[in-house]
Amino acid sequence: MLAVADIGEQDIALIIQVLREDGDRALTATSGKGKEPEGLETDMQIAIKILLEEIQQFGRFSIDLRLARSMQQAISSDRDALLQAQHEEQVA
Repeated sequence: MLAVADIGEQDIALIIQVLREDGDRALTATSGKGKEPEGLETDMQIAIKILLEEIQQFGRFSIDLRLARSMQQAISSDRDALLQAQHEEQVA
């Protein structure tokens, strides 16, 4: 099974964009149809809105993941300097 951490940042952004567009299109397609009183939402509309919220949360998660990857790379590349500073602190 493919994990989110294994997918590239551009691919994640594209997946999120396509999911949002599909969700928006589905929501538009269900609006104004049916016998529901005006102002009330159908179960389908509620489900699509929940899906769109989850897609938005995944978008925020992907931003957090990108930040974590960036921090990991910075820490990894600065490892020697960090180890030297830690050693100096322990000596002092």
